[in-house]
Amino acid sequence: MGAFLLKFRLYGWICVAMLMFYLRYRRGWLKVALLLAMIPLLLAAGAYAVLYRISGYTFLQQQTAAALAGTQRKANFDADVGRTLFPRPTIVLRHFSLTEADGQTPVLRAKEMRVGLAWRSLLGQPEVEKLVLQDVGALAVRGDNGQWNFSDFLDKPAGKIAVNRVQIANGNLMIQAFGRQIELKNVDYRQSREDGAHFPYSLRATATHPAWQKLELSAHGQAVWDKGMFTLPDLLVQFDGMENNESFSGSLSGKVRFPNRVFHAEQGKLIFRSNRFASHTDLNIGRMFQQNDHLQIYDVNSVFTGNDEQRRYNGTLTVKQAQLAQGHLLVPQLAADLAAQASGSERLHVDITGAAGWQPEQGFAMPDFKLSTRQEKTGGVPRFVSEWTGGLSLGGMENWQIQAQGSFDRHPAMFELKRDGDNIDGQVELAKLNLGNYLDNFSRHADHPYPAWLKDRLKTNILITINALNVPGLEIFNIRTVLKADEAQAQFSPLIADLYSGHAEGSLSISNSRPTQYTLKQKAESVQIRPLMQDLFRNSSLSGKGKADLNFTTSGSNRRELTENLSGSLNINVENGFWHGISIRELMKAATAEDAAEDGTLALGDDDTKRSTPFDTFELKAKIQNGVSKHRTDGRFSAPAVRMVGKGETNLYSGMMSEDLSIVSNNGRDTLPLRLSGSMDNPSISLNYNKITSGLNTPKEKQQAVTGALKKQWEWIKEQSRKTKQESASEAAAPKP
Repeated sequence: MGAFLLKFRLYGWICVAMLMFYLRYRRGWLKVALLLAMIPLLLAAGAYAVLYRISGYTFLQQQTAAALAGTQRKANFDADVGRTLFPRPTIVLRHFSLTEADGQTPVLRAKEMRVGLAWRSLLGQPEVEKLVLQDVGALAVRGDNGQWNFSDFLDKPAGKIAVNRVQIANGNLMIQAFGRQIELKNVDYRQSREDGAHFPYSLRATATHPAWQKLELSAHGQAVWDKGMFTLPDLLVQFDGMENNESFSGSLSGKVRFPNRVFHAEQGKLIFRSNRFASHTDLNIGRMFQQNDHLQIYDVNSVFTGNDEQRRYNGTLTVKQAQLAQGHLLVPQLAADLAAQASGSERLHVDITGAAGWQPEQGFAMPDFKLSTRQEKTGGVPRFVSEWTGGLSLGGMENWQIQAQGSFDRHPAMFELKRDGDNIDGQVELAKLNLGNYLDNFSRHADHPYPAWLKDRLKTNILITINALNVPGLEIFNIRTVLKADEAQAQFSPLIADLYSGHAEGSLSISNSRPTQYTLKQKAESVQIRPLMQDLFRNSSLSGKGKADLNFTTSGSNRRELTENLSGSLNINVENGFWHGISIRELMKAATAEDAAEDGTLALGDDDTKRSTPFDTFELKAKIQNGVSKHRTDGRFSAPAVRMVGKGETNLYSGMMSEDLSIVSNNGRDTLPLRLSGSMDNPSISLNYNKITSGLNTPKEKQQAVTGALKKQWEWIKEQSRKTKQESASEAAAPKP
């Protein structure tokens, strides 16, 4: 005020001085010049006087109180009111604040408010040419009843004082709605007046929220205030930002109006693009409006596309009607479908329908959904064919629960899974699973099959039950295991199953390393040994039922690596089976034949009945290191009744073997040493001359030793055979009771 009075007095003194000068001098032209000079000074002095009158602190308080009448709000500002006359009459209010309807809670603060008046305002026609708010802080809150804290202004009649331009510089707006909070910083808002009802505007701001790293907003359009209703007929908001170090952008458009404080929107459209997933989303909303304390939404349709490193996705979302009340979203019927295209020709379809809801505290939920999946494979049988009904609750990425029952690949199934923080617990039950349809998936990820989602501190504890599991050449029944996994290791323990006509218990561990490491421990009882050995080592030399105790560790991504890196132990005990590939009886015949090969090689022919020996018991103990098995065998044969002991080694990948055997008669005195070499599938059998002739010098002595050994074994075998036939004949002739 002091500066204003000083300027006013200065103008007055200048006018008085010029008037005295005018009265003292008599020249006409000088008087005219003085009069012309005094006119603007007198006008300026008058303008200052009028400006001072209409900008007095008390007068301004009265005017703001009248403008806020009926709202219970209060406005405050410093008593030191600033004033400038040029370039337009301007009133400067410092530390301006506006309260909520309670008259106490601040809802808007401005460090400085500059009210630039049109010159006609000094002549009694009030008009604001430019309103500038500097360093503004404001709060916009949506209440539980759906009303915003500024809604009382929307249906308030337009004031008598016209405002031609509005500018907000360096603003800060906090928005609170639906249990969420977003802050707009660096707000720059500009509004002009086109006519009495239309106000073009533009907005720029930076939005902050934990969900993104950066978000820049810009908006422009036209605000219409006509017949007591506020309308945004061409709302357009554009945005771009950063999320997870990837950029995204998009826009939001529509028509918005507020009749009687009620929010109405039509033709809403959201376009969103994200570089993180190379995605594009179009969301259309037919209309939505506020009714009582809730928001009604109709005709929502969305189309989206995206891809990651392995797949490309596209899908649709349809909602006919939805309701948002007190922060709770209710969707009576939601329909969504998703298609995922792998790098090859596979295409996975997922469809889900059902009622859905969302609450700020509980998150998203579908209490009764229907879900179907199907994967089409060119030239193959469809897989991942499933139909489910169940419920889903999603409080967040680390807090969710899902349960469903139905069918998987056309067989009954159910699952229940729950995540609480870093723990996933639950159970999965499948009546039947055919892994043959999914082996290509395993081979495609053989280099590193460990699940990528098992990371950080995430842990699982899931009970898995499979009644029947089919893999090529093998059926496994009654599988029961618990999957305990984290970022470092996945363990199936205990791992219980019925397979090879028997029962097995143990564990399987998979380590998240490169190459992936596997550890298998199993104890099996009453299992068929031949298919077990065939599946493990491609060896089918033993048949019969028995026990197997194995402990294997290996690593790799293909069969060769897995076999060559295999280490561990294997113990097998078999009863009443057959040793395939060798018939001891035929072996002895070949050894004593007159045309036997001089090098000791024994030919048995291709007849399988002449290449197997029945046994009562057979034991194999093997130590395996880097794919090479060093083993010992001990068997008691029934036809002929001899014992066989041996030791040797086998390269499990190449299948090449070398084994020294000794056939010992039951009297313990007569021994025939043999050597097996070559392929496991068709080994070469020869007499072990070195062992038979050990300690002998002359060829004659060696020949006699070989002949003697063969003769003793053969005579003993024939004698045992003769006794067996006599016993069988006596049993057949004996009268039956």
